[in-house]
Amino acid sequence: MFKIINSGDGGVGKTSFLKRFTSGLFIEQSKSTIGTGFFTQSIKLDNSDHADLTIWDFGGQGRFRDILRDFIIGAHGALLLFDITRYQSFSNLKEWITLLRSTEEDYELPILLLGTKCDLAEVREVFPEDIENFVADENLIGYYETSAKTGLNVEESLKHLVQHIFNHNRGIPLWKSIP
Repeated sequence: MFKIINSGDGGVGKTSFLKRFTSGLFIEQSKSTIGTGFFTQSIKLDNSDHADLTIWDFGGQGRFRDILRDFIIGAHGALLLFDITRYQSFSNLKEWITLLRSTEEDYELPILLLGTKCDLAEVREVFPEDIENFVADENLIGYYETSAKTGLNVEESLKHLVQHIFNHNRGIPLWKSIP
């Protein structure tokens, strides 16, 4: 069982992304997450391994950010989402990374960056060169553009994160000492 954190500003599509992943459905009118929610799903990796995921979904509004620190404890990885059509959601990513890596224990937490709403690319405000630089500067494990509406890269991005966790101590977080 892997614990994954789902984070990012409110309205970027975090819950829609998880609903698409767990049910295959896209719900046009989704309500904002109040506090936290969680989803569970099994995932099969390309090498025939599989993992059971518990994904904690956090409300992106500022008033919920303080509770995030307590939920990060024991996490194996994190998804960090922004909306490619809202530059402000990209600008706020450093703040989210600071929260996700707020303690020395969490400093090596693998974080995968996801740009949401790529089905709306004609109104894009965040461009690939900015994203590439950000991923490198922040030592993130990768980047995917996703669409909960079409399903593009939803499962693939989670497979990437889980495969990264498997490849680094077979699910034992890198930052935890092995007795």
